[in-house]
Amino acid sequence: MRLKRMTLRQIPVGTRFYLVRTMQKFKLVSAGPSPLGGYVYTVLRDGAERTSTLHHSCHVKPIILEVPAC
Repeated sequence: MRLKRMTLRQIPVGTRFYLVRTMQKFKLVSAGPSPLGGYVYTVLRDGAERTSTLHHSCHVKPIILEVPAC
């Protein structure tokens, strides 16, 4: 059984992730209604100072950090 790829619209705001196609790391800053209709997903690329937007159907993988055992 093959699992579907995760898309940008499926992750919560504040999640760090990377794009499957380019392997660039981002953080989802906000997701909300666009003045032109639909939703706009604002992201911050690692190392960048300014935000940009990505399409909701971009394939992503969330970055999950392991917490060391006590």
